[in-house]
Amino acid sequence: MRPAEREAEALADEVFDFWDTTIAVFIEDGDGILTPRSRVFANLADAVWMIDASGAEQISWIEQVLADETRSDSVVLAVSKDQNVADLALAFATDIEARRVLVEWLCDAADRIQVGEACIEAMLNTLVEQAEDAADWFPQGPAAGESDLFWSQDAQDKTDGRAWQFVRRAAMLPLPPRSRAERDELIARVSGDPNAVRRPRCWPPPLMPPMTGGH
Repeated sequence: MRPAEREAEALADEVFDFWDTTIAVFIEDGDGILTPRSRVFANLADAVWMIDASGAEQISWIEQVLADETRSDSVVLAVSKDQNVADLALAFATDIEARRVLVEWLCDAADRIQVGEACIEAMLNTLVEQAEDAADWFPQGPAAGESDLFWSQDAQDKTDGRAWQFVRRAAMLPLPPRSRAERDELIARVSGDPNAVRRPRCWPPPLMPPMTGGH
């Protein structure tokens, strides 16, 4: 073993001992397997691994996390460290549902990440598709055996419309000027109420500046 390897091994033992005995981050079982006490540390390690991985490994990682909604924070953490992860994920999220899940994660974490204009426009296109699909929905009422709670949510959706969650996300995107007309058209299509059309334009945009990328 080379001197640098011996030094790294000794340092690793000290680091582990500090985090385990002082901060209590990891648990070591009888076989020497480390398990994080908090999911946050597992997500952070997951994100760091992805950023340092090879291209093929990154693509495989993206496919895996998009199939596992419990790893949404891993995606957000990876994007917060490298905004190119968002572009890569959108490029390889060919499954419609997986792409929609990814856009939801990115939109809901917009105060913690930065993405470029191309990514933002791709997100808008996905939100437009979702809003248009949702606009065609009409509540059928509770089926036999369904609870009143389900129907109360169904009735609320009938009042507000299921498309508005996607319109809200689209309205909060820091869009470049060339894409704002598409956003405004979406709002107008979803609701014929002039007040509803104006409302998203007036929503405070606390998420917008952090999401603006450097592209």
